Amino acid sequence: MKKFALLSQKQKSFLIQLSITICVSFTSVGCGTSLSWTSPALPHLKSNNSKVPITEFEGSWIASTLDLGGVVGNLLNPAISPFMGRKYCLAFSTILQVISWLFVIIDKNVTILYASRFINGLANSIGLNFAIMYIGEIAEKNTRGILLLILRISLQTGSLIVLIFGAYLPYNLMNLGVLLMPLLYIITFPFIPESPYYLLLHEKIEEAQNSVIKLKGTNNSEIIDEELFRINNSTLKAKETERCAMWDLFYSKGNRKAFFVLILLQANKVLSGRFAIAAYTQEIFDYTGFLLSSKNSAILYTSVTLVMIVIASQFIERIGRRKIVLYSSLFSGIGLTIVGLFFFIKFYLNGDIQSITWLPLFGLIVYNIASTLGVGSLTYVITGEIFSLHVKVTAVMCSAIVTDLMVFLVKLSFQWMNCNVGIYTTFWIYSICSYVGGIVFFFYAPETKGKTLEEIQDILNDNNNSGRKLEKKSNSFLWTETY
Repeated sequence: MKKFALLSQKQKSFLIQLSITICVSFTSVGCGTSLSWTSPALPHLKSNNSKVPITEFEGSWIASTLDLGGVVGNLLNPAISPFMGRKYCLAFSTILQVISWLFVIIDKNVTILYASRFINGLANSIGLNFAIMYIGEIAEKNTRGILLLILRISLQTGSLIVLIFGAYLPYNLMNLGVLLMPLLYIITFPFIPESPYYLLLHEKIEEAQNSVIKLKGTNNSEIIDEELFRINNSTLKAKETERCAMWDLFYSKGNRKAFFVLILLQANKVLSGRFAIAAYTQEIFDYTGFLLSSKNSAILYTSVTLVMIVIASQFIERIGRRKIVLYSSLFSGIGLTIVGLFFFIKFYLNGDIQSITWLPLFGLIVYNIASTLGVGSLTYVITGEIFSLHVKVTAVMCSAIVTDLMVFLVKLSFQWMNCNVGIYTTFWIYSICSYVGGIVFFFYAPETKGKTLEEIQDILNDNNNSGRKLEKKSNSFLWTETY
């Protein structure tokens, strides 16, 4: 405690916000387990050892039904947000995750598996979207990118956990193991304050003040009043424009541009095959004939992702967002092109590939490193920082619906494309999407690194006062004047 007292105010705030972010990220760990669950589960379900044997067609639907649930979950987000708040929405998502894993454990027929995946998708959309909003609202501008990146780390940690469980535990024990993941957030729930943005938006003044005190780790009235003044300006602006959020999202130039920036980034990530590769990792490595087993190859592939996310956190606030996305996309495309070339030699040319069976693993790791360092990580950062407060929930909902529909189609079409045009064509299509997506984003998106949420809105709306500083009119925060 003495050492904590000796820290500077900025260090205290960061450590408090970091610990809260880690608690919130437990919801993201649960989401990660569901995203990669099909990688070890589908080979088992298609085998003779399965209680509920499934076909290739049913396996595609099990993989993709998760994203249909995500669409419905995103439609629910604006409805539940005003009544539940950020932290309670996160708790609701963990309850849905627990229910979905209980469905998998009882596992009487394939319909129950569909229902489980649908509920899990519902939980994921609520959990991830509100976690991104919450962290974007509590974090300070210089550390926001790093804290949002922790969500990405926790998501990938969940994916790695389920792959390890799947490789070394029986199917039933694997499902019991992932059931424990969502419960961690419930344990830490009492220690998490509500977002002060949400509280001020709903005129809960005293609760907002207490929330800021917890987040800043100080009772210093000058620091607290300054932060409340800044947040209150944003909420007042939101109330002044509180017409139809859906209309404002597309009518306002800044909101419209922010939305298309996010869709560009999401399309880059989805159409380059990231989610299809995660869902079918073991099956992809089964095609290669590599010495390392498909289970261990999948673990290695996912472990690299986790390490790269940690590395990305070291420079996410040092390099511009646009440059990171461009370089990430170009090198991702190169990795996918290499994988496609291997399968072209093996399946189309019927060439001798015994000496290069390592090539797909190498290509996918190149793709994984590049994608994770850029596009895969920045999606969470950009989502949390580019929308004005009064359209944030609606914007996240709309972009997530578009994203989930894209993921659904990409996952569902993966096996079909492999059968009809060859797996090499599938990977080359992914590589083209990666190249094009990175170039378009670089020339269209604004730079948001090192900007406050308010400054970013000025840039998006082409205002000339992006560098202005809000000034208080007195030494105290005047609630009567602002409300």
